[in-house]
Amino acid sequence: MSFAMIPSTRKVIYVAPTTWQLYHIWLPLMREMQVNGYEVLAAGPRDDFESKLAQQGVRLLPLPINPHGMNPLKEMAVMARLWLHYRREEPAVVHHFDFKQCIYGSVAARLAGVRVIVNSVIGLGFPFMNGRTLRGLVIVLWRLTCRSRTWTTFQNPDDQRYFEDLQLVNPARADLIRGAGVNCQRFAPDDRPATQRVGRDIRFLMFARLVRYKGVVEYLAAAEKVAQRYRTDKRGRGPKFVLLGGSLPGNKTRVHNFLLSHPDSLAQGVISEYVEKGVIEHQPHDDNVIPHIHGADVVVLPSYGEGLPKSLLEAIACGKPVIATDVAGCREVCRHMHNGLLVRPRDVASLAEAFEYFLNNSDQLQLMGQASRRMAIEEFSEEIVVMKTLASYRRAGADL
Repeated sequence: MSFAMIPSTRKVIYVAPTTWQLYHIWLPLMREMQVNGYEVLAAGPRDDFESKLAQQGVRLLPLPINPHGMNPLKEMAVMARLWLHYRREEPAVVHHFDFKQCIYGSVAARLAGVRVIVNSVIGLGFPFMNGRTLRGLVIVLWRLTCRSRTWTTFQNPDDQRYFEDLQLVNPARADLIRGAGVNCQRFAPDDRPATQRVGRDIRFLMFARLVRYKGVVEYLAAAEKVAQRYRTDKRGRGPKFVLLGGSLPGNKTRVHNFLLSHPDSLAQGVISEYVEKGVIEHQPHDDNVIPHIHGADVVVLPSYGEGLPKSLLEAIACGKPVIATDVAGCREVCRHMHNGLLVRPRDVASLAEAFEYFLNNSDQLQLMGQASRRMAIEEFSEEIVVMKTLASYRRAGADL
């Protein structure tokens, strides 16, 4: 059943698993909508980023959603809360990110009479990588709730083809928008003189949430394999492996703390074992990753699958060569032997070989880094992505 609605003011509501994501990833899009005369609201869990959003003129609608919750009553309560928000605010456009938000939000928006409903598939992620039951449930729910009367955007062509093959979307109501974009002014090469690399003194960096599907286990194992072969000399020169990541900032609860709440998360003991052996250096989550990227020679993401990884976008914008797995999302940002190396997913030996390539061909660091920077500016800049997203809104029927 649907209720007719004519928006009294032009409002757009963005719904995501965390306000951290809304602030750090989608804020440029929100600002552009403000420029276009929309009042921008965000729906997500209350945490430390509520005040940061408020400073940008974005009002938060509290949504106590647990990204990994499975309690039917609590999940229905979340959907009901979304419906109440939509009925009270009367938005002209709602934009949902991630599967749970898309499914619940689409039902709530249709019942509330919202005219333009946009859903973003930001990677297949955990539901599609960990068993048939969860994947099957998501497919059934998506087909029931999101297939019609909604507009869908994808971050890579692999995910779009997958959904179209399963007839989960109407190709005429779907767009490919590669990622959330990257600020190429903020994320830029270090303007200090480059360190002259001697021999195999190369620093590899992986920064990500500490969950298995990001490839953390493979990174640790490959680092150990290479470290045993290329030992640090008396002057401290040799390959170095850094792992940057942990929980997201904000309130340390099961709703906001992805590290502790994610069903695919790694125990701290796994990381500590490699730190104690001297294989890696582990640093906690840091909102400002730029100094870490500048301090690295190669950025690594051996993920099992992505929408379009923000970490790699930030790395190439800073002019770094990258190592990534040959999977959806990653292959969009890493072009083999152009700006980095693609390796086989879940394959420690393949990843170790990529490490060794750069250890034995350090002259490629600058060449591939320059190619990365060109790609970031020409294909993945924030401005390009925001303009493409607004074009999708217009095709979906928004007044822009």
